[in-house]
Amino acid sequence: DRVLFLTTLLLVAVSVVMVYSASNLMAGGGPGRPNAYLAKQLVFAAMGLLTMFVAMRIDYVRYRDPRLILGLVGITLVALVAVLIVGPKINGTRRWFAVAGVGIQPSELAKLALVPFVAFFIDRRHDLAAPGNSRDVILPAAVATGLFAGLILLQPDLGTAVLLAATVGT
Repeated sequence: DRVLFLTTLLLVAVSVVMVYSASNLMAGGGPGRPNAYLAKQLVFAAMGLLTMFVAMRIDYVRYRDPRLILGLVGITLVALVAVLIVGPKINGTRRWFAVAGVGIQPSELAKLALVPFVAFFIDRRHDLAAPGNSRDVILPAAVATGLFAGLILLQPDLGTAVLLAATVGT
């Protein structure tokens, strides 16, 4: 979809400009590179756009594969539990892993895993989504969301847990 792709490019460009605008004075005030935040943001934007470009080239029907969706959910649950056990405690929270010098936050992966899982679950049970049977669809989705949100709340990260629940609810 060309319109969606161009809209995404526009949003990425605006966000890079906003990061530069907000961080230019702070980065320029210290020694080293005055555009350090801009360079970092450009690298992540390029990685995201490359990932999006690759994802666009894959037939979306492949994303409905239960092995892919359940695998992503399983990896995310393991990461959410592992960060609570072995993640470094920073400012009273355990939210991050450091892998090869890159910080990974499993709660962000939870957003990417839970939404396709719930969509897949609802799609497979759309015949049960009649008004009288809505609990057969909504209850399991709510349990999965509650499990993810509960693990995120243990980090503690209320904002991400609420955002995750609101996103799935929507």
